[in-house]
Amino acid sequence: MSSTAAPAEPTRPSVAQDRSVHPGLRVGIRVGLIAALTVVAYWSTFSAVVDEFRARTLITYLPVVLVLIVIAAVGVTWRRGNELPIHDSQTDVIVGTVVVVLAVFFQLMLNPRYAAVYLTLHMDLLSVWLFVLGCSILVFGLRPTARYRWVWVLALAIFPLPYRMVVLSMGTSTLASAVVTLAIAVVATAIAVGRTRRLAMLGSLLCAAIGGVTIGVLLVVDPAGTRMTYQLIPSLVASVVVGAVMYLNRRRETRTWNPLGRRVLPLVAVNVVRSGTMLAVLAAGLHFVPVPYFDRGPEVAVNGLAVGEPLAIPAGLRQTDQTVYRWVTRLYGPGARLTRQELMQQEGDARFDKSARPRKIVADTIVTSVPVSLDVYPVVVVYNLVKDRFSPTQDIALHHGLNGWLLSIVDDERLLTYNRLSWWWTDGRRTQFVSLLAVDDHSPGAVFPTPALTIMGNVNSLLTVLIRGNAVVQDDQPVYKDRQLLVETANQLIDRQLAVSGRGTTG
Repeated sequence: MSSTAAPAEPTRPSVAQDRSVHPGLRVGIRVGLIAALTVVAYWSTFSAVVDEFRARTLITYLPVVLVLIVIAAVGVTWRRGNELPIHDSQTDVIVGTVVVVLAVFFQLMLNPRYAAVYLTLHMDLLSVWLFVLGCSILVFGLRPTARYRWVWVLALAIFPLPYRMVVLSMGTSTLASAVVTLAIAVVATAIAVGRTRRLAMLGSLLCAAIGGVTIGVLLVVDPAGTRMTYQLIPSLVASVVVGAVMYLNRRRETRTWNPLGRRVLPLVAVNVVRSGTMLAVLAAGLHFVPVPYFDRGPEVAVNGLAVGEPLAIPAGLRQTDQTVYRWVTRLYGPGARLTRQELMQQEGDARFDKSARPRKIVADTIVTSVPVSLDVYPVVVVYNLVKDRFSPTQDIALHHGLNGWLLSIVDDERLLTYNRLSWWWTDGRRTQFVSLLAVDDHSPGAVFPTPALTIMGNVNSLLTVLIRGNAVVQDDQPVYKDRQLLVETANQLIDRQLAVSGRGTTG
């Protein structure tokens, strides 16, 4: 009489494990290691994000996305994986190293290439994504990492440009921010509960419905709520509620409250000491790579400065036209506005025109309570300058300790060259950013760049820079024909504003 032994539970015989350490603890330690290395490597990036977060720009959606990524990852973890028990450590090392090297390339090469629009793009956040992905492959293996492929796709939402573009196209209201963030939550929920396509569709529909109702309630209860409130509450409430309902329903069917419903499988990547050492060295090196410089706000405060008013016109100039653009609230926050004043010299000067014709100067003034937003949405966003070439910025010393920035812009289609001199100051509450424009066409009907929201059109220029380099948008041999004209006009305007303020002091 013979007996047949019961089949043993499938194991991974090719992987030797130290049974003294629970696999769950191993996972926790390695996740903590990746998080610590990422913080160390990208400390300057996260500091810049925090500065922008404090200014309450659209970047406030990032914490919500991070929570949604965790929710999606937990949902994938709690269902049985179907990857084959095959592990090739050499493949893991090769692929992981390539991805990490790409992350380093993004931080060292692409960030400086897009320095002028650093806060607009945050290319370093793509570097963060690549770094974490590479760390996961090296620490956990390629197959386990690939099991979370849709979570990695979701994590690309930390790259802010698509989010900014969609919200800006919808008007940048709190409602627009809430709707776009809820769309990300719908995707995250579908990933978290999507054991089948039917469940993924059901979960996404429930999330959209609950989120929509929550937004409606907020519009009634707190119509003046902050943008972050509208980004945070509807998305997280909808995703958490749907996830909890799906979890309870599944556990009711399986009659077990164990989230995994199975034992924790041993890790396929056993010895990661070498990989961990390499990642630690890279993280230490990246820690000292600075992000492109950006201004947090003006250093010069003018007591009694009439920030909310158009510029007072000094003697020797006259105003021929004035236009107010209020759509800039979409970029620079509530209460922001852009005022264009077209100025003409009372008398011509042979220094600035060989026929001594009076020169036309355009003064554009942006007023905002969020000064860092002026770096988030720089000149290339406010004007239609697609295909134009820009010179490096020159620092110009102006009256009363103010610092100006001189820029040359070449319009190859119209064969025009613009000189632009800018400065900013504050009354202690609001910031005023002043730009003076002059063009080498001295006729009264000279064409000047018109303020327009062009973030969509400039995406093509950004891609061109990525592929062909900065040379396609740089003017390496700038000509500042109107430097003296702009400097003298700027100093006259500065003196006049200080005189009108009644105090005439800066601090």
